[in-house]
Formats: sequence, structure tokens, C-alpha cells
Amino acid sequence: MQSLVLSLAGLRFVMWDLKKIKFNIDKRKGEIIAVALIFFSLVIAGAVAMGPWRVFEGTRNATRYNHMEMIMNAVYSHVSLQGEYPDCIPSSQEDPVSVFECEDILTNYITYIPEDPHSQYEYMIEFTDRRDEVRVFSTAPEAEGMEVTH
Repeated sequence: MQSLVLSLAGLRFVMWDLKKIKFNIDKRKGEIIAVALIFFSLVIAGAVAMGPWRVFEGTRNATRYNHMEMIMNAVYSHVSLQGEYPDCIPSSQEDPVSVFECEDILTNYITYIPEDPHSQYEYMIEFTDRRDEVRVFSTAPEAEGMEVTH
């Protein structure tokens, strides 16, 4: 009977300690949540201060560069198979044209003509001052100065 009483007393002591430990864990969870909220607040404040438009601008420009490379690869596939540049590409003395002017020719080498990430802008193509060099660029203001030439 004494061992049972001691066991019960020990059990009560262990149960009391577990409640105490549980309370500490709950307190720690609260501290962890508070720290996490502060961290996420700082991340959001940093993102707003940095300007998410700059991050998106960089992403759009990377997409533009890949698109322009794809268009240029199609032009040079045509040149290497046909021996001449597509007739749809204007000379440097003429205004550049949309790459969609060359859609019939270029879609023989790529599955589709890519569109600029902003639907209001487009990719343009023309010869540079050198007759054997083609330039592809976007009309988007944020892509100013970005072009692919070969």
C-alpha cells in the first residue's frame, strides 16, 4: 500500500511537472510565433522598400531576352537552311517591323512567335547598319537598350 501511495504521489508529481512543462512549451510557442511575426513583418517591409516592381521588371526582362534569343535562333535556322535572310526583315533605313510580320517564315523553325510579357508591347526586328546583322528588340520602355543582335 505504501508503494502504491508513493507511486500515486510520484504520479501526481510527474503530472504536475508535465503541466508545468506544457505551460512552458505553450509560452515558447507564443515566443516563436511573436518572433515569426516580427520576421515576416521585416520581410514584407523590405519587399515594399525594395519595390516589387523592380523584381518583376527583372523577371520580365529575362523573359524578353529568352524570347528574343528564340526569335533570333529561328532567323538563323532559316538562313542556314535557305541561304538567305527572310524577306520580311526591313533594312536599317526602314522602320523596324513586328516579328509577327515574319510569322509565316519563323514558325517553320519555332512553334510560336513569343509575345512580350506586357501585351501592349511587342518585339521588333530589323537589319542593323551592317547588312548581315539582324537586331531584335522590345518596344517596352523598361527594356530600353536591351536587344539581341547576330
